[in-house]
Amino acid sequence: MPRLPSGARLLLLSIVVASLLGACKPPVPGAGKVGQKLDYQGYSITVAAVEFAEDFPGARKAREGYTLAALDVIVASDRAKDVTFRPKYAKLVDRDGDEHAARATGRDPALEEVEDLPKGQTRRGWLTYEVPKNARKFQFVYSLPPAMNDADLKFDIEK
Repeated sequence: MPRLPSGARLLLLSIVVASLLGACKPPVPGAGKVGQKLDYQGYSITVAAVEFAEDFPGARKAREGYTLAALDVIVASDRAKDVTFRPKYAKLVDRDGDEHAARATGRDPALEEVEDLPKGQTRRGWLTYEVPKNARKFQFVYSLPPAMNDADLKFDIEK
Protein backbone atom coordinates (compact mmCIF):
# COMPACT_ATOMS: atom_id res chain seq x y z
CA MET A 1 0.00 0.00 0.00
CA PRO A 2 1.46 3.40 -0.93
CA ARG A 3 2.36 5.69 1.94
CA LEU A 4 0.98 9.24 2.04
CA PRO A 5 3.45 12.11 2.18
CA SER A 6 3.74 13.62 5.68
CA GLY A 7 1.95 16.85 4.62
CA ALA A 8 -1.04 14.84 3.35
CA ARG A 9 -1.14 12.76 6.56
CA LEU A 10 -1.11 15.95 8.63
CA LEU A 11 -3.93 17.45 6.54
CA LEU A 12 -5.99 14.27 6.88
CA LEU A 13 -5.40 14.17 10.64
CA SER A 14 -6.42 17.86 10.91
CA ILE A 15 -9.68 17.19 9.05
CA VAL A 16 -10.53 14.23 11.30
CA VAL A 17 -9.78 16.20 14.49
CA ALA A 18 -11.78 19.23 13.29
CA SER A 19 -14.81 17.08 12.45
CA LEU A 20 -14.65 15.36 15.83
CA LEU A 21 -14.42 18.68 17.66
CA GLY A 22 -17.38 20.02 15.71
CA ALA A 23 -19.44 17.00 16.70
CA CYS A 24 -18.65 17.44 20.37
CA LYS A 25 -21.22 19.59 22.13
CA PRO A 26 -20.77 20.87 25.66
CA PRO A 27 -22.54 18.79 28.30
CA VAL A 28 -26.06 19.86 29.24
CA PRO A 29 -26.18 21.11 32.83
CA GLY A 30 -27.94 18.99 35.43
CA ALA A 31 -31.27 19.99 36.92
CA GLY A 32 -31.26 23.42 38.52
CA LYS A 33 -33.14 24.73 41.53
CA VAL A 34 -35.37 27.77 41.94
CA GLY A 35 -33.17 30.87 41.85
CA GLN A 36 -30.36 29.15 39.95
CA LYS A 37 -29.36 30.15 36.40
CA LEU A 38 -28.65 27.43 33.84
CA ASP A 39 -26.52 28.27 30.80
CA TYR A 40 -26.14 26.25 27.62
CA GLN A 41 -24.52 27.50 24.40
CA GLY A 42 -25.57 31.10 24.90
CA TYR A 43 -29.02 30.36 26.32
CA SER A 44 -29.56 31.32 29.93
CA ILE A 45 -32.73 30.42 31.82
CA THR A 46 -33.56 31.10 35.46
CA VAL A 47 -36.66 30.10 37.39
CA ALA A 48 -36.60 33.03 39.82
CA ALA A 49 -39.70 32.15 41.87
CA VAL A 50 -42.66 29.76 42.04
CA GLU A 51 -46.14 30.49 43.38
CA PHE A 52 -49.07 28.10 43.85
CA ALA A 53 -52.67 29.39 44.08
CA GLU A 54 -56.25 28.49 43.17
CA ASP A 55 -56.34 31.54 40.91
CA PHE A 56 -54.46 34.70 40.00
CA PRO A 57 -56.04 38.06 39.13
CA GLY A 58 -57.19 37.99 35.51
CA ALA A 59 -56.65 34.23 35.19
CA ARG A 60 -59.19 31.48 34.87
CA LYS A 61 -59.55 29.65 38.19
CA ALA A 62 -58.11 26.12 38.48
CA ARG A 63 -60.47 23.21 37.90
CA GLU A 64 -61.70 21.07 40.80
CA GLY A 65 -58.81 18.95 42.11
CA TYR A 66 -56.19 21.19 40.50
CA THR A 67 -54.13 24.22 41.45
CA LEU A 68 -52.18 26.78 39.47
CA ALA A 69 -48.40 26.81 39.50
CA ALA A 70 -46.85 30.07 38.29
CA LEU A 71 -43.14 30.22 37.48
CA ASP A 72 -41.27 33.52 37.20
CA VAL A 73 -38.86 32.80 34.33
CA ILE A 74 -35.94 34.87 33.08
CA VAL A 75 -34.51 34.20 29.61
CA ALA A 76 -31.17 35.79 28.68
CA SER A 77 -28.96 35.72 25.60
CA ASP A 78 -25.19 35.44 25.39
CA ARG A 79 -25.29 34.73 21.64
CA ALA A 80 -25.18 37.12 18.71
CA LYS A 81 -28.46 35.65 17.37
CA ASP A 82 -30.89 32.74 17.47
CA VAL A 83 -31.85 32.80 21.16
CA THR A 84 -35.56 32.13 20.93
CA PHE A 85 -38.01 31.27 23.70
CA ARG A 86 -41.40 29.70 22.99
CA PRO A 87 -43.72 28.89 25.91
CA LYS A 88 -45.05 25.86 24.01
CA TYR A 89 -41.64 24.19 24.55
CA ALA A 90 -41.79 24.84 28.31
CA LYS A 91 -43.61 22.16 30.27
CA LEU A 92 -44.09 21.21 33.87
CA VAL A 93 -43.75 17.48 34.46
CA ASP A 94 -45.17 15.97 37.65
CA ARG A 95 -43.73 13.03 39.58
CA ASP A 96 -46.00 10.61 37.68
CA GLY A 97 -44.49 11.78 34.38
CA ASP A 98 -47.61 13.69 33.31
CA GLU A 99 -46.73 16.76 31.25
CA HIS A 100 -48.59 20.04 31.77
CA ALA A 101 -48.52 22.81 29.14
CA ALA A 102 -48.45 26.51 29.99
CA ARG A 103 -51.89 28.12 30.05
CA ALA A 104 -52.88 30.99 27.80
CA THR A 105 -53.98 33.00 30.87
CA GLY A 106 -52.28 33.06 34.23
CA ARG A 107 -50.20 35.23 36.49
CA ASP A 108 -49.21 38.55 34.92
CA PRO A 109 -47.05 39.69 33.33
CA ALA A 110 -46.87 36.55 31.18
CA LEU A 111 -43.64 35.51 29.49
CA GLU A 112 -44.39 35.94 25.81
CA GLU A 113 -42.66 34.31 22.87
CA VAL A 114 -39.23 35.81 22.17
CA GLU A 115 -37.62 35.65 18.71
CA ASP A 116 -33.86 36.32 18.25
CA LEU A 117 -33.17 37.88 21.62
CA PRO A 118 -30.03 40.06 21.15
CA LYS A 119 -26.86 39.29 23.06
CA GLY A 120 -26.93 40.80 26.56
CA GLN A 121 -30.73 41.18 26.58
CA THR A 122 -33.21 39.48 28.93
CA ARG A 123 -36.96 38.85 29.03
CA ARG A 124 -38.88 38.04 32.17
CA GLY A 125 -42.41 36.91 32.86
CA TRP A 126 -44.65 34.27 34.37
CA LEU A 127 -45.60 30.89 32.92
CA THR A 128 -48.70 29.39 34.56
CA TYR A 129 -49.64 25.70 34.64
CA GLU A 130 -52.67 23.82 35.95
CA VAL A 131 -51.42 20.84 37.97
CA PRO A 132 -53.01 18.23 40.26
CA LYS A 133 -53.61 19.72 43.70
CA ASN A 134 -52.00 16.77 45.52
CA ALA A 135 -48.79 16.79 43.42
CA ARG A 136 -45.76 18.08 45.35
CA LYS A 137 -42.72 17.61 43.09
CA PHE A 138 -42.31 18.79 39.52
CA GLN A 139 -39.66 19.39 36.95
CA PHE A 140 -39.78 22.46 34.71
CA VAL A 141 -38.39 21.42 31.31
CA TYR A 142 -37.52 23.78 28.49
CA SER A 143 -36.65 22.03 25.21
CA LEU A 144 -34.04 24.00 23.29
CA PRO A 145 -34.19 24.14 19.46
CA PRO A 146 -32.72 21.22 17.46
CA ALA A 147 -29.66 23.33 16.58
CA MET A 148 -28.81 23.20 20.31
CA ASN A 149 -28.34 19.42 20.20
CA ASP A 150 -31.98 18.84 21.25
CA ALA A 151 -30.98 19.66 24.81
CA ASP A 152 -33.44 20.22 27.67
CA LEU A 153 -32.83 22.65 30.51
CA LYS A 154 -34.50 21.32 33.67
CA PHE A 155 -35.35 22.74 37.08
CA ASP A 156 -36.58 20.81 40.12
CA ILE A 157 -39.67 22.44 41.65
CA GLU A 158 -41.23 21.56 45.00
CA LYS A 159 -44.52 22.73 46.44
